[in-house]
Amino acid sequence: MKSSCTTDPVWLNGWKHHLGFVCSEIAKLERADQESFDQFFKGLMIMGSSVSDLYTGLLAPDEIALEISKQLIDMGLYNATPFFRWIDQAEKHYRELSISDGSKWTLLKGKPADFYLHIHPSRHSLHTARIKTTILKSAVALVAYVYAKQENDITALALNRVRKDCLGLPPIKEDHMKHILELAVDLQDRCEKTYRLR
Repeated sequence: MKSSCTTDPVWLNGWKHHLGFVCSEIAKLERADQESFDQFFKGLMIMGSSVSDLYTGLLAPDEIALEISKQLIDMGLYNATPFFRWIDQAEKHYRELSISDGSKWTLLKGKPADFYLHIHPSRHSLHTARIKTTILKSAVALVAYVYAKQENDITALALNRVRKDCLGLPPIKEDHMKHILELAVDLQDRCEKTYRLR
């Protein structure tokens, strides 16, 4: 499954780095069949298991990619060869650019030849939340499950059910659920306001 939510040459892992993308994928689960439901949870696996810098702003993935691409074109760095040279010349082998909403984006060399421009939100950037990926994955899965199954509440019982049945993860004790449940409520609220999930 391709994890980029943007077209080449810009690679942005929407599952891990763009809340709007995640909300739009949840919205597709309304009246979804089992195969679509299963595909959603395969997508969540692309998040990995470290830390996610999640962009929570209003710009769509393609709008972000376009703004960054335009800046690189103006700098004469849009093609792979000059872009790679520019990245290699940086002390830490990455660069940062700001876009119109004030958020900062980290630019790296991409591995697929056609997606040579890898981007993700910069650490501590405006409109960005830094979250443990395991917590984010469980929270997103819970919001999706409640939405798709048309259940009313985000609960500890539903969390352990989705961890077991959809993520293949062991149940967790209620005293360790606080951050996941709080994040799930926040994500649900943001998705409802932006994508009218109900």
